[in-house]
Amino acid sequence: MNLIKPFQALWNSVRVTCIAVGPFMGRRSVVTRILLRSEDPASNQPPRRAIWLEPTHNLLIVALDFPKSEAGDIIYKAIEGHYIDLHLDPRVDRVLIRWPLAPNPPERTQSTIFSGFSWYEPLKHSEVSARNQFGEDRTCLALTGAGDRVDTLVSKQLCDEASSKLRQMPPDHFDGIEEFFEKYLPGIRYSVFDQRPVQIVFPIPLNIEQGHDGSLTLSAPKGAAKANPTIVVHFKPQGPPLSLKAENDEPPWRWEIPWPKGAMTAKASLHYAGEEVGSIGLRRWPEATTIRAAMDCYFDPAHTQLKGALLGLESKAGKKGRASEKFEHACVRLMNLLGVPLIWYGGKWEPSGRNDGAGLAETKEERVVVLAECTAEKPEAKFSALHGRAQKLAERLQGEVTVLPVVFTQVDPAESVFDSAKEHGIALVGKEELNALFEMLSSVPGGEGALDYLSKLRAIDALKLVRFAAL
Repeated sequence: MNLIKPFQALWNSVRVTCIAVGPFMGRRSVVTRILLRSEDPASNQPPRRAIWLEPTHNLLIVALDFPKSEAGDIIYKAIEGHYIDLHLDPRVDRVLIRWPLAPNPPERTQSTIFSGFSWYEPLKHSEVSARNQFGEDRTCLALTGAGDRVDTLVSKQLCDEASSKLRQMPPDHFDGIEEFFEKYLPGIRYSVFDQRPVQIVFPIPLNIEQGHDGSLTLSAPKGAAKANPTIVVHFKPQGPPLSLKAENDEPPWRWEIPWPKGAMTAKASLHYAGEEVGSIGLRRWPEATTIRAAMDCYFDPAHTQLKGALLGLESKAGKKGRASEKFEHACVRLMNLLGVPLIWYGGKWEPSGRNDGAGLAETKEERVVVLAECTAEKPEAKFSALHGRAQKLAERLQGEVTVLPVVFTQVDPAESVFDSAKEHGIALVGKEELNALFEMLSSVPGGEGALDYLSKLRAIDALKLVRFAAL
């Protein structure tokens, strides 16, 4: 309870969801989740009935909301007493998390033996972990426990019978127990071979996000200001840290970020009651992570026209399936934005019989010439000639660079075509790969990311190398 104490003002209700078997007032928990919520229950009203189903005479499926005033009692009884009382006026039912078994044999002590169940240490879960385990897209504190296997309580026949009844029961008409899990117990996998889970989950209802205008917003329940929520921003690659404090009582709070010179990205960490409860990455320009890409957005907001030309959303192939100049321009522009300075050699240079584009990029380890060819379809028709040109260019530059031949195409090539490209030492970039490169404009700060990606497309795995060598 000490772990959650600083956050108690953030929660206003509690939802209890469980599936249990057995007689009235002696139900045995198959799965139980107690979820604290920031939503206020209806004032001066009894707990709202979310769902109360009894598809068979000894199977109970419930999801009930209770006011904050009852949360402490529910949690205490679950942890210390190993039971939960379910109140739905005028009815009260009880679900046991742990229960007494038959007495020991006479030769042993006569102390009561209980069903298997253990609480684990409470943990703080990141957004990713919380999403996977509890279906919550925010940092969560959680106390979890587990008992005996589900099949010690529930048979397959009972599951099938209950699922059939649920499909008929109005007004929800769940498509079996599995759908109930999906809707009311996200993150818990339904399996009779798993241990019986019990979860007490405390989502922290604080949310920070960067808007399209670059501003930073903190959303929180009323009363959150009492614990002095603070955001600390650390800039990269340079710049002093910035501390932002909520200075009034009414969320949400919004700040303009004063970016220091030289900073491109940042990490914003949220602290509440002295505890770090989450963080997000920030971009100086929300639609781009580099000055180069930000400049492009000035002329083409969100790179909309670029994406259309790359992925064939607005351009058409020319005669004989050749890529339009618009597609060639788009590929060259994309590579330049990603730090690979391609020069376009199409158009009036076409009679040279060489490539659509080429450019020199330098990394810490080597200098790389990207030799590019663009085609709307049938990329395999380009492999042999491009392979030969790459060899001649490497000889021309006398081993001072690594030549990386690339074919860009607007189709999704078959796996066999990718294999053929690698056999020729060529990186093949289809529609899916073009989209991945386009996404780098807003997710990868630097040109080496694009070069690394192209190099991986060119690489051939060991098994296929053995196969090609045998041909």
